[in-house]
Amino acid sequence: MALGRRGLAAGDGPRPKTREHLAILDLLGLNRGAVALTKIDRVTPERVDAASAEIQSLLSGSGLAHSPVFPLSAVTEQGVPALRAHLEQAATQLPARPTSGHFRLAVDRSVTLTDTGTVGTGKVH
Repeated sequence: MALGRRGLAAGDGPRPKTREHLAILDLLGLNRGAVALTKIDRVTPERVDAASAEIQSLLSGSGLAHSPVFPLSAVTEQGVPALRAHLEQAATQLPARPTSGHFRLAVDRSVTLTDTGTVGTGKVH
């Protein structure tokens, strides 16, 4: 699981890699987030509750201690509207970014396609 990106499968619970990712986020000083507890349609409601408690325990003492956990199902879309509403509301609280400056793309990889040219992927700064 990559906290804040992929989610945490309800059947799995936190894994060693989850703890590593949380440690990295703490080193970066991240203190706002949300956790997606995914695949809840594949487990019992009791397992969803247990996984939520495991996540809260894992987050306690970290910069993300007060982050909400959203139980989600891609199959039934349960929890998706609540997560969407949370993200939209959180976006309104972000400071405006400056509109001046230069575009910068840190290229991770590139590929050249016939009749298209070179395509690069990476992170925008």
